[in-house]
Amino acid sequence: MLLSFAARIPAEMPLVPLFAESPSDDAWHDVRAPGGYEAWRIVALDRKQNLLLTAALWNGYPLDPAYASAYRRYIQHPTRTAPPMPGDYASEELAIYQHGKCIASSLTRLPYIKQFPAISNDGGHLSLGSSHLVVEPVHSIDRLDLTTLTSSHHWLIANPLGRLQGELQIGTNQFSMDAVSCHDRRYGAAPIEVPQWIEGCVFFCDACALFQATPTTSWLVEATSSLRVIDEPLTRDGRTSGPWMISYPAAISLADRAVLTNPGILDSSPMRLRLMYEAKSSQGEKGQAFVEISHPHRLRNPILSFFSPRPGSGLAPITWSSIPPADKSSPSPPGHARAPSSSP
Repeated sequence: MLLSFAARIPAEMPLVPLFAESPSDDAWHDVRAPGGYEAWRIVALDRKQNLLLTAALWNGYPLDPAYASAYRRYIQHPTRTAPPMPGDYASEELAIYQHGKCIASSLTRLPYIKQFPAISNDGGHLSLGSSHLVVEPVHSIDRLDLTTLTSSHHWLIANPLGRLQGELQIGTNQFSMDAVSCHDRRYGAAPIEVPQWIEGCVFFCDACALFQATPTTSWLVEATSSLRVIDEPLTRDGRTSGPWMISYPAAISLADRAVLTNPGILDSSPMRLRLMYEAKSSQGEKGQAFVEISHPHRLRNPILSFFSPRPGSGLAPITWSSIPPADKSSPSPPGHARAPSSSP
């Protein structure tokens, strides 16, 4: 008589967690699932200079052809192939755009990232080679933890809206930045297996909106002095074919909060298209939106995968440190002590 697989597992055999649970928004989740990922990303817009900065740190870069290939080999031959760990495919991504053109970009392989930037209520310092920047949150608000796609994919948002200021030196280009910024975190215990993945950040004067979407489902968060999940679908109107046959919408409606129109292409690859949209809120306020459209499933195509960017040597890694709280003349009374940022 054949026993089921479950019946043959010893009762005392421990289950290895796929990631570490933590109540802190700046904690490292130590994702240990093959094909999984953990990331921190910041997008900053300096309107006066029409300058856009986007930077990200990844343990397990989802659009890395080598990582996708190693995961497929493991799935096909799990007993003969070592599982690809996210930390073995850590990467740093950086790009600078001005007036709609890419003036610098880098995708760099990094050692395993054991800590990610933490932007506390007091802000944080970011350094990139000789560049030194300060991020200060506009509002101190609680953390939001959403699950997207499945319960294996987490989207963490805490103090997302901020000001990014300082000197930025990229190659021969030097800028004094005074930008509005938005940052978030995400981690997952599996690859992002969808035909198309759209995500974006919309900037207004004192607010921002963040969204993620598949062809059938969407998630929208509004960040002002608080974080609010908008339980209404994102809709897309019109369809234009871009480079590498990646289509993009002529307009995107973020429920009744804002409409994005007049897209302009920033750059492209076989796996991803980056665009800037003009934004208009329901109150008539004008803003701008940075949008990425990715096709993770294209990594299965050997031709498209061959032409996709691969992490290599590049710019110096991003480093960071927290900003100490300002000195106070006297300790705060217990009744007025600030609650932790992870408090409900």
